Amino acid sequence: MKVQAIRCPSCLDVVWSRHRHDWRPCGCFDDHRGVFVDGGRDYLRYGWSDIPPEVIEIEVDQAPRKKKEESEIADGHQTDPDW
Repeated sequence: MKVQAIRCPSCLDVVWSRHRHDWRPCGCFDDHRGVFVDGGRDYLRYGWSDIPPEVIEIEVDQAPRKKKEESEIADGHQTDPDW
């Protein structure tokens, strides 16, 4: 499956969001530089500190998902809308 991702110009990490509201930073984000991405396949939202990132398309494996145990979703909180 192809997804949109961004490449950090500082650390060269490629980051992509797995699902809606899945905010992901690059490895150097805590050093007051770097990039972040959010939105999964629903939308692409990204930001940066000083140098804009490169938006790229990458191929990712879509492995079969394991069924969640009832105890994991008992509180009603689901982190992935595809479940």
